[in-house]
Amino acid sequence: MEILAEITHDENQEIQMLIEKKNALKNLIDLLQSKREKKNILYNAEKEYQDICYLYDSWWSEVIEKYQFQKYELTKLIVDCEKRKIYYSSENTKKITRKR
Repeated sequence: MEILAEITHDENQEIQMLIEKKNALKNLIDLLQSKREKKNILYNAEKEYQDICYLYDSWWSEVIEKYQFQKYELTKLIVDCEKRKIYYSSENTKKITRKR
């Protein structure tokens, strides 16, 4: 795996929060889909999940523009929040690797 960039502390904090919230909401949605009587909670979770996905994708768009990663296949970019580094994986990966 190739290191492409070291992100700033603020960028790291932002993506880490988005990843954690996104994962929590996805888990909540998965749990509640089997219990449709919780429609209001499910609706709110799904709406917030969509909002977080938008912010997550926006974060990546900004980072791709800032660090000029346009030539890289987007699904192979990986962020390591602990090391504050962005990697490029030549393996076939998903953005989930970035704690999506």
